[in-house]
Amino acid sequence: MTRIELGLLANDVLILAVGYAFLFAVGLVRLGSNLLWLAGLSFLTGWAVLGTLLSLALMAGIPLEVWTTLVVASGAALACVAVGRRRRDQELPAISRPKQGRLAVVATVIGGVTIAIAAAAALVTAVKSEWDPNLDLLTAWLPRAEIIYYLHAIDPSQWSSFLDPWYPPLVPTLYATTFEFAGGFHPSLLSLQQAVLGVAFILAALAILDRVAPRWITFPSFAVLITAPWFWWRLTSLLPDQALAYMLGVAGLVTLLWLHDRRVGWLCLGTAFLCAATLTKLEGAAFAAILAIVIVVSGIVVHRRKGLVALVLLVGPLTSLLWRAWLGAHHVASSNSDLNQSQLTSPGFLFDRIHRLTYAIKYMLEAPWQGDYRTPAIIFIAVAVTIAVVRRITAITIAVIAWLTLSFLALAATYWTATIDLHFYVATSASRVGGTIIVSAATITPLLLGLALRSDGEAVTATSGGEGAVSAAED
Repeated sequence: MTRIELGLLANDVLILAVGYAFLFAVGLVRLGSNLLWLAGLSFLTGWAVLGTLLSLALMAGIPLEVWTTLVVASGAALACVAVGRRRRDQELPAISRPKQGRLAVVATVIGGVTIAIAAAAALVTAVKSEWDPNLDLLTAWLPRAEIIYYLHAIDPSQWSSFLDPWYPPLVPTLYATTFEFAGGFHPSLLSLQQAVLGVAFILAALAILDRVAPRWITFPSFAVLITAPWFWWRLTSLLPDQALAYMLGVAGLVTLLWLHDRRVGWLCLGTAFLCAATLTKLEGAAFAAILAIVIVVSGIVVHRRKGLVALVLLVGPLTSLLWRAWLGAHHVASSNSDLNQSQLTSPGFLFDRIHRLTYAIKYMLEAPWQGDYRTPAIIFIAVAVTIAVVRRITAITIAVIAWLTLSFLALAATYWTATIDLHFYVATSASRVGGTIIVSAATITPLLLGLALRSDGEAVTATSGGEGAVSAAED
């Protein structure tokens, strides 16, 4: 293996280790169990946790180098293992797997094979093809990764010289980490890393859903998602929108599971993903805040005082305050003047621009139907399942509707108040950021169907420690 390949492997193993240790710390796995099946969830979790920690370290003035990354990752993993070992050892609840008929087995096999082929094709494409020099990538994200790599820090003067300096640093930080381990500034390597992250997302969702939904539902569902052209193509995209979709999709999944069974481990995991989403893009902070508030309110309604523990989710969106504090301390612009934030409370300003809101909503509603048939299928299935299960799992379904609807309206409101040319802004932004809502809906739909189909209709009994939610004893 070459120096570059060894570096990439070391980087990914480090991310895996941090993620697996975090899952152990919060009581979702037992150390040494189901390593292969949980590889995707471990990698996705490690990406979120390590990315957040390294971003915070850079804000604190700690240089980003291989040795500092090793120290941060090793410290985080050891701390997680120490916390996990202090947890009371409990018996893992077994997964309920009723016998499946032939059609169910066929659906599972076809879905699994489709996912495997699509994932392998994405990885091969990432290795064989050159990276896409997107304009936003060249003017915002890649230059900042280059700054961090060469200067080992977020240099305020250079950081602010490129487009949108107020965007948070997690993605450039992890890109720079890849360069550190590879031993050079090699943008072409990032496509492979992004493809690995995308495959990890699919595997992570499947592993989580294995607790509550049969595989004849989950495997075909994610086969439809991964083969959607816009999703498959973006598996190798270097823009952060796809990573944001992964973070929010899984965050929605695990926080809704907490509403169902009150395992505190789901909240801890959800908080980690919301922190990463917040530090990935500005839109991530808004979507994360909406999800956190919806889950807190739903938790209080469903679980009364015990639901207050969900307030920990607010740590995610509040992470944005640390970034804004860094921007202010270093006199870097912290907001976009094109959004007219000072006039948001003016009824006259908003009324005069109401045509922008109606156009944005119309475009966002129509856009998904103009592409491949899989996207309308995803939306149609999500809506049909939501209608079908609302009476069976009312609280969770209402929480899903509230989060996705409010996120949609929050995005539309951004187009409403901005001064940027509306047609250009919506055309270049809605398909990327709006895709986050579609990915979240696709991720959550199997959960709703799985919960509704459970024979007992009751939540899985949660032990006080909340252990074993993912890593259950196999049949």
